[in-house]
Amino acid sequence: MLRSKAGFDRICLAVDGMLVWTVQPTSADCKELQFHCAQKDKVDMNLMAGCDHMRRFWWSDIRHPGLMLDYLAFATLDLGAELEHNNNNKMKPGYTMVGDNAWVPRPWMATPIPGHCITGTDDAYYFYHSWVRITIDRAIGIFVH
Repeated sequence: MLRSKAGFDRICLAVDGMLVWTVQPTSADCKELQFHCAQKDKVDMNLMAGCDHMRRFWWSDIRHPGLMLDYLAFATLDLGAELEHNNNNKMKPGYTMVGDNAWVPRPWMATPIPGHCITGTDDAYYFYHSWVRITIDRAIGIFVH
């Protein structure tokens, strides 16, 4: 569990997605999904992962193409569907996950405050949110290297 003096002490996972480059699947292997990402001109998969404050992975999934947004990929997984339908036996009451702006704010997901001119309390929230959220970026960086 991540802890913070700023009230970020009930976070169970920091989550994010990462594009993993791969070879193009044959049409026999995969008939429905498109794996080519035009933005990066690569064939890739969306690795979804969640880690704790020690950068230990507790959850991961890599069944969606890189074209799929993080939140949409998560929402189609068993864990995401259960959380969306308020079946919170997967998470302790009062706890949340933290994600970047690719995620949709939910009672179980803390996301950044949108906008460029953030001040006061929102600025403090944004600072601590990004401080906690970078945990998953660091964990993925360690995993990759």
